[in-house]
Amino acid sequence: MLHSHGPYSVAMTMDNEEFLPADFEGQLYFSRVPVLTIPYDQYEARSPRMVAEVLMDYPIAVVRGHGVYACADSLNLAYKWTCSLELSAKTAFIAQQAGKI
Repeated sequence: MLHSHGPYSVAMTMDNEEFLPADFEGQLYFSRVPVLTIPYDQYEARSPRMVAEVLMDYPIAVVRGHGVYACADSLNLAYKWTCSLELSAKTAFIAQQAGKI
């Protein structure tokens, strides 16, 4: 498992229950990225169970306003997935700014 704080990944998931990548690589790896809402004052108590439960069904998830969690067979693959999600989120941000999506 790997945890990261990619700024685009966090920013692009602040108001949604999921992130749907618009780019090829993002769609190749993630049909859907769940976004968990955990009140900040309850994060330490609730996040271990909530994150573990969602990662049983998805390789990657985001805790709204905090960061990304990825679970893979290797640290290398989990890192690849966090980088891929960050690129997808950055691409979506730029495309939105350009009025393309």
